[in-house]
Amino acid sequence: MLGVCMSADFLRLLMSSQLQYTSIKLWLLSVETQLVQVTLF
Repeated sequence: MLGVCMSADFLRLLMSSQLQYTSIKLWLLSVETQLVQVTLF
């Protein structure tokens, strides 16, 4: 039973880190596009 709880926690941790990584990537992408727009106009 303990193993099941630990694996669930691990999965949750993995998912949250994946979400953080994705959101950081999206944020960087939006910042880059804004910078490009600023330099173009």
